[in-house]
Order: sequence, then structure tokens, then C-alpha cells
Amino acid sequence: MTLDELKSKYARLLRSAWFEHRDGWADILDAYFAVIDHILPPNGTYEVRQIKEKMGTLRIYDSVSGAASEIGKVIEDARELAEARSLYTCEHCGQPGILRNPSGLLHDNMRRACALRRPDGGAARSACRSLYRRERGQKLAPI
Repeated sequence: MTLDELKSKYARLLRSAWFEHRDGWADILDAYFAVIDHILPPNGTYEVRQIKEKMGTLRIYDSVSGAASEIGKVIEDARELAEARSLYTCEHCGQPGILRNPSGLLHDNMRRACALRRPDGGAARSACRSLYRRERGQKLAPI
């Protein structure tokens, strides 16, 4: 799923939303918005302020009004789960991965050590790196 498909699928929730990250986290957001779409009452209002990558993980800044506090708690739990799942998911390809350099100033959110590996260990990782290289116009250090 792409981010554009996500916006179409959840048009009522994502009227004015934009995404500041790559398509790899779209499935995580799909699961998150499915919870909101299911639990939000017809008179409830959901507003996305920002969805972005920060410090190598997904951040969702949103608010809910016109709903019971229990619903707000369910949405908060779903948000925390989505953000936690992003730590182990490549932002570019959506496959399992690990965050490189989590303690440095520069966070490698494309997961150069992406766990999408064939037995030879390099083909899928190379594809993810090539995507990153094309988008950023940068050279990457060897893994």
C-alpha cells in the first residue's frame, strides 16, 4: 500500500493530512487508521496535525474530540503500537529492519541493515540502499 492509497482509503480521517516519511510505514498506518475508523463514533472528530519520521521512528500527532475518554485511550494505545512497530520496520521498503545509529545525531531511518535478506545477505539490502541513494543523491558507507 502507498501513502496515496492510504489517504483514499481513510478519506474521512485524512482530509488535510500529509506524510513526512516514505511509503514503507504505510501498512503500519493502515492498521492504526483501521482502529480509529472502527471506533470513532459518527459525531466524533479526528484531526491529524502531523505524521512524520523523527529520530528514526514514526511520530503521529493527532487529536480526537467528541468521543468518550475510553475511545481516546484505545486510540492512544494504537498510536503507541504504531510508533513502536516503526522502530523495527524499514521506512523505505516496509520490511523488518533495525535502526542504525540510534544514539547519534543522524538517524538512519531507511534501515541500511534491513532484515529483508536473501541467504547471500545483500540483494534486498542493496535494493533498499539504491532507493535511498536515488532519493537523497548521497553515497552510503559500506554495511
